[in-house]
Amino acid sequence: MLVLVFTFSFDSSLIIPKAYAVNLIVEQNTCKTTLNGFWDVPNNACITPGFAVDSTDSLTIPSGVFLVVNIGGTITNSGTINNNGGIGTGGTINNNSGGIINNNGGGFFDNIGGTITNSGTINNNIGGTFINSGTIDNYCHAALTNNGAFTGNLVVTLCNVTATTTLSSLQNPSTFSQQVTFTATVSPSTATGTIQFQVDGTDFGSPVALSGGTATLVTSSLSVGTHSVTASYGGDSNFAGNTSSALTQTVNKRITVTSITPNPASIVIGKSIQFTATVIDTDIGTTIDPSGHVTFSGGGGGSFSPSSCALLSGACALTYTPSSSGSITITGSYLGDSTHDTSSGTSTVTVLGDGHGHGNDGNDGNEGNSGNHESGDNHEEDKTNVNEKNGHDNS
Repeated sequence: MLVLVFTFSFDSSLIIPKAYAVNLIVEQNTCKTTLNGFWDVPNNACITPGFAVDSTDSLTIPSGVFLVVNIGGTITNSGTINNNGGIGTGGTINNNSGGIINNNGGGFFDNIGGTITNSGTINNNIGGTFINSGTIDNYCHAALTNNGAFTGNLVVTLCNVTATTTLSSLQNPSTFSQQVTFTATVSPSTATGTIQFQVDGTDFGSPVALSGGTATLVTSSLSVGTHSVTASYGGDSNFAGNTSSALTQTVNKRITVTSITPNPASIVIGKSIQFTATVIDTDIGTTIDPSGHVTFSGGGGGSFSPSSCALLSGACALTYTPSSSGSITITGSYLGDSTHDTSSGTSTVTVLGDGHGHGNDGNDGNEGNSGNHESGDNHEEDKTNVNEKNGHDNS
């Protein structure tokens, strides 16, 4: 019986975990050379002060063979232990995260007053017998499944209260193509593990490792509109996972400025003038040339040809023909596109009447007549001077 082997005693200095090669099978030779154990011939058992199973290793206990962890001894498992025979412990078995212990059909696992800490997986499979007279502590995300016979003390779940996860955005609302930083904060800050950010219910990027209880996501690829963003903490051996409340991130269209320029700035009624519309992206971040159409209005009954123009590299032009004279204000309205907001600009053009220019010709005639009148005055002045000269000579 397994209880007999606990009569053996070991020097505590021998309780040193020892690694070994992949796929170790417990038998008399490996017990002594690799597991630092004592082979109990009558019970066909390896009594060991302890050893370690690395993540890439596995250990198999064949049917009919017993592996006993002595009182005060420790087995640390990060790999796989397959028990087809028997395991008895009065010491400690630490089954780390990723570690697997399989008590297979016909296998016998007896925890006689020892302690099993489980952060990985323990399977009591069909046909297996598991007696727990000691303590089994199941940590967060650990699994202990029983499809065989399990008796004894109940398994204790040692998982701290659920961690709290909150989410914030440094730029909300933001504009299209603007860099946005999301920060997930897990409390308590001693929590380890990763955060998975989600946008509109879909994982966004790879999991981000926590550092000091926080993890950040920086992106400039969110589309225009509103988005539901969450942060899911996966938990660790001490804290259960948690998902933050949804944060609504608003992404607005980019701000634009529209200006229109006439060429020339004044015309005679009945003539045509060209208006050029220029639409620029003035928002923060990398600018993007607006696309779409600009429509024109105003003009006091004049006409535009065509009625609107399509932007190319942020500019377009059309022709305006006025139907009345005076100072006329023209408005160009940018209709926006999928990523740019609407905007408008105005310009004033002077339209001269049909008779403009003939009045100046008349003035020129008047100026000519004035010139002739001055010539007449000069002639009279010259004649007077001559008479005065003749009088002087006669005297």
